[in-house]
Amino acid sequence: MNREQYQEQVETMLSVFPPFMKDWNRELVINEISYATIYQYFKTTREFFSWLLESGVLDYSKIKDIKPKDLNIDKNTANDYKYYLRERPRQSTYGDVRNAASAKNADNTLTTKTINNKLSALLSLYRYLTEDVEIDGDVYFDRNAFKKAGLLKDKEAKGNQRNKDLVRQMFLGDIKFDFLDWAKNRYPASSDMKPQQKKTYKRDIERNLAIFALILGSGIRVNELVSADVDAIEFKKNGGEIRVLRKGGFTNTAFISQWAIPYIRDYLDIRNARYNPQKSQKALFLAFSRTDDHANRITVSAVQRMWKKWSTAFGRPSTPHKGRHTFATELYNATSNIVLVADALGQSTTSATTKYTHILDGEISDVVANLNAESNDSFPSISVYEDSASKVNELI
Repeated sequence: MNREQYQEQVETMLSVFPPFMKDWNRELVINEISYATIYQYFKTTREFFSWLLESGVLDYSKIKDIKPKDLNIDKNTANDYKYYLRERPRQSTYGDVRNAASAKNADNTLTTKTINNKLSALLSLYRYLTEDVEIDGDVYFDRNAFKKAGLLKDKEAKGNQRNKDLVRQMFLGDIKFDFLDWAKNRYPASSDMKPQQKKTYKRDIERNLAIFALILGSGIRVNELVSADVDAIEFKKNGGEIRVLRKGGFTNTAFISQWAIPYIRDYLDIRNARYNPQKSQKALFLAFSRTDDHANRITVSAVQRMWKKWSTAFGRPSTPHKGRHTFATELYNATSNIVLVADALGQSTTSATTKYTHILDGEISDVVANLNAESNDSFPSISVYEDSASKVNELI
């Protein structure tokens, strides 16, 4: 493309970007950055903004809704994005495939050079937000998460280290049961909770345990959990089921491990009395606002904040997405069947499920129900899960 064509592409992207991106564009032009470079910066930024929404870091439906303060992420989130870039397959992003061959490795992942080019573009954006721009004499925020995270080093491309880093954020094997026991019996004593915080903890403990158990025991996404209604749950003789609205807009049944059922039952037993929902409120999981006597449907951001706060206090900082990854890793470790895992996760469009015969629901239900069964005398060591975590990563 020539200069005018690059400029036209930049203007097109600005139409879907938040307003502050126009200010950054002006700053880049003033500093004599070429439109070809600005075009690459904006493509990378659009991909990053989409990831923030799709991964649940931000609870918006459109990129245009993102505000500068929303980009004040921490180093862990920046590293999550680095990991996403390192693990995702090479794509023909927005139709530009001319440099595909040079941008991918033999395993069809992005090269370290390509990833670092993307990270450099985000470093430029964050340098603008944290150092260059002035709003009433001050910058938007001070923390440059991508500067702290740094570029990708050669050793970060080593598969074994990536897998080790990944499983450290999961609740595999008996770690999940230790975490749930800690949350129920040891959390208040191990923290400096204020009286009001203890009151909130006691009010919400059954709900929070049920949220943890449902995601870890079924692998559903956080937005699927939040959108589920109370009548979507069905308990079976062994395990349970929940109807969820999957990514892509289709309704699907997710199967629940037997070990998670008591936590969900405990919450349902107190749901109405504790949260006083209006008769028309059908949401499975409820939360109070500061101005309403009746609890309403809990939000995605509330679940994400709770998960991050509690997992960090436990000493294993994590996200609901890592809870889904935990379930998938354990299921693959138990079955070595990537198609079954894909079906259990509701990934009906994954390449794995289109190449092979559909797995029967009964087979998935039985395996999921008995996953982490109490009759198991011991769980594998964490190192055993590392290869499984890597194999299911593309499904998550």
